[in-house]
Amino acid sequence: MAFTRDSIKKLGITDDEVITKILDAHHAEFDPIKDKADQYDAEKERADKLKADYDEQSKSIEALKASVGNTEALEKQIKDLQDTAATKDAEHQKALDDMQIRLDNTEFDKLLDTAITKAGGRRSASIRAELNIDDLKASKNRSTDIEEAIKALKEADDTAFLFTSSVAEPTGARVDSSGNAGNGTGGADTKEAAARAVMGLTSIENGKEK
Repeated sequence: MAFTRDSIKKLGITDDEVITKILDAHHAEFDPIKDKADQYDAEKERADKLKADYDEQSKSIEALKASVGNTEALEKQIKDLQDTAATKDAEHQKALDDMQIRLDNTEFDKLLDTAITKAGGRRSASIRAELNIDDLKASKNRSTDIEEAIKALKEADDTAFLFTSSVAEPTGARVDSSGNAGNGTGGADTKEAAARAVMGLTSIENGKEK
């Protein structure tokens, strides 16, 4: 199902401002990945064309070698074709190497972005700045090492703020003398009620002890 405004409304979310924020976050996360995939397709198409040109040159050389009459002119023509084929081969190899580098970078970025999202990262660029990207790229076990590196950032006091917290917010319930929680305003009232319960005092309701 396409991730559109209408599809979000079908999930029960009708507030246009909230829907807009959801769509913006979705596009910010996935549009860079799509752009990298499109770039990879273009590079692969170019490399395939160079390979086809190289194969055609090789066929021409073999055809000339098989022809009758080994004259000087024919030998020169063969040498010219061989030189051209060698140049094409070098270009083709360079294109393949460049394409492999881009593909490797695309796969790494996708793996890293997915891990950051899964860990509840707030801003991918800030988290990347805290990671040793070169070491992670060179790792033979990227997936595990990336997850461990991100987990370390998430658990560190000075970088934990880069991730959303998985700890539930206080409910604000009052605690009576038996230690049971009930409805209340929370905050200081909750702490005071808990302290009174520990000391064996009754809880306060409407300014009076129960």
